Amino acid sequence: MQDVLIVAVPLIAALTGAIYGYRRCGARQWGWLAGGIAGVLLAAGICYVTGQGKTGGYLAGIVGTVMAMVALIMAAAILAGAMIRGTHELIARPPRLTPSGPAGAAVLGLLSIAMILISAAE
Repeated sequence: MQDVLIVAVPLIAALTGAIYGYRRCGARQWGWLAGGIAGVLLAAGICYVTGQGKTGGYLAGIVGTVMAMVALIMAAAILAGAMIRGTHELIARPPRLTPSGPAGAAVLGLLSIAMILISAAE
C-alpha cells in the first residue's frame, strides 16, 4: 500500500498541475496561471515551515517536508503544462481553448489545503 502511495501522490499532483497549466495557457488566462503557481508555492512554504517546526520523535517533520516536495512538483508541473501548450501553439496552431471557470483553481486550492493539513497533523 505504501509503495502505491509513494508513486500515486506525486503522479496525481503532477498530472493535476500539468492539466491546469495547459488549460490556463491555452485560454490565455495568465492571472489564473500565476495565481495557481503562487498558491501552490505558498502551500509548499507553509508545509516546509510546519515540518521544520516539529520536534522530538524519530523523523519528526518528515511528512511536512515530503508534502512541500509534492507541492513543488505540482508547481513545476503547472509550468511544464504551460510550456507544452506554448510549444504546441508554435508548432501546430491548435484552436484556442475556451476560458475555464474557477474549478481548476478550486482543485489546486483544495489539494494545497489538504497538503497543509496533512503536514500539520503529523
